[in-house]
Amino acid sequence: MDHLYRFRSVEGLLGEHAELARQEIYFAPTGELNDPMEGYLDVVWRGDGILWRNLLRNYLVSLVHVAAYGFDEPMDADTQLGLAWLTRVDVKDQPIAPILEEFTSAILAKSPAKRLIAHLADRRRRIGRDELAYWLWTLHPSAVGALLNLMIDRGMLTAAAAPDEKQVARSEAALSGQIDAMRKLAPLTRRRAATYFSVARNTAAQLALIHDYGDPALEQAEAWRFFTRKFPDRYVEGLEAMVYPPWHVACFLEDPRNAAMWGVYGDHHRGVCLKFATQPVESGVGLELEAFSGWQGNSDGIKPHIGKRVLSFQKVRYSPVRPQIEFFSSLGNIPRYKVIGDWLADDQGRRSPLIRDLDAETPAWRTAYWDRFQRSQAVKTPEWAHEREHRLVLSSSGALDKPLRKARYDFGALTGVIFGLRTPDNDKRRIMQVIEQKCREAGRREFEFHQAYWSAANRRLDIAPLPLLKFRFN
Repeated sequence: MDHLYRFRSVEGLLGEHAELARQEIYFAPTGELNDPMEGYLDVVWRGDGILWRNLLRNYLVSLVHVAAYGFDEPMDADTQLGLAWLTRVDVKDQPIAPILEEFTSAILAKSPAKRLIAHLADRRRRIGRDELAYWLWTLHPSAVGALLNLMIDRGMLTAAAAPDEKQVARSEAALSGQIDAMRKLAPLTRRRAATYFSVARNTAAQLALIHDYGDPALEQAEAWRFFTRKFPDRYVEGLEAMVYPPWHVACFLEDPRNAAMWGVYGDHHRGVCLKFATQPVESGVGLELEAFSGWQGNSDGIKPHIGKRVLSFQKVRYSPVRPQIEFFSSLGNIPRYKVIGDWLADDQGRRSPLIRDLDAETPAWRTAYWDRFQRSQAVKTPEWAHEREHRLVLSSSGALDKPLRKARYDFGALTGVIFGLRTPDNDKRRIMQVIEQKCREAGRREFEFHQAYWSAANRRLDIAPLPLLKFRFN
């Protein structure tokens, strides 16, 4: 296709961000997009005893980091998600370091953790996020109780923080009982397991909400609540972030005549739609932008590199199915030394045979890894199929600050502007003034203006050219 279209509000084009004058395209993080499933990865877990033991150890190390942070102020969301990335090395200079090895070793040597590792390693099917979170949630009271007792023994907490030992014992018995019950059942299919553990987590969430509803000191105890109850769910979210780097999206569409799209993205028909010329690329069509392309280091440190590059448009696929991503064989977004030191091998250096390709980073592994990443970026649920969206994606090894999520296009790529049904005349004139100035600077004599209108003949929104809108150049 020769052209693709992008809705914008007049405020976005002419207001504080001045996107039109600066020729900028903003790439939004997935959390700012309208589909709540954007960025969702169908991550699953299947491993042997080495891999599962390492996951539980990572979970325990992350829990120690929560305790080291303290219980006075709650963590922000980004810090919570980053907990799974932390290792034993990351706390070596913190007051909590002396008890970390003692704590993790003690928990992993206890029957509940050992039985859970054996149970998970015996599962032939892949385990989904609900099931993993459920097992961690069931183990959590035992881990919290042991950590609190250690901190009290070391004088880091007062006796007032002591756990309810009866509750800890009940949770450990419940974990063992659940494992026994699962072993007696016929092997669950992934679909049946997803339903079972979704119901179990929903029940747990209801009980937690009931407890919180009756707690008058809830807001003052948010950090403690995260440590004692909310951490398992957040930890699983953090694990998923370890698989692929964050990515950011600029959305375009094929057809600007969809009235619903104007209502949602075109500021209730008061905005405009920009018309961009595309250029052929190997994978279809693309757009040349001056954009972030990576990090580079020199004597002044590590800095972002901004340069011209052609980004390929990805056509969005509308499906409830996402590419399935096996966690243990997809650890491509964390430092190599952490992959080797904390995930692939046990304490004696024995490597898990299940992830040889990741261990060696073979070409086949890299190709498959990035292919799954790209396919996961361009899928939305079927409810959004009317959008017929194409998107540009900007990714990085780490989160990008907002200035780095803005890319600059060549004015020649912007071939036209479509005014909405309700775009005020004053806003039209302001937009035309910016376009005229840019045309003069570029020595350009042609630019298209169009008007969206309701076509009584076609009984739909349509687009009419405005050929009389021409700039006079001497």
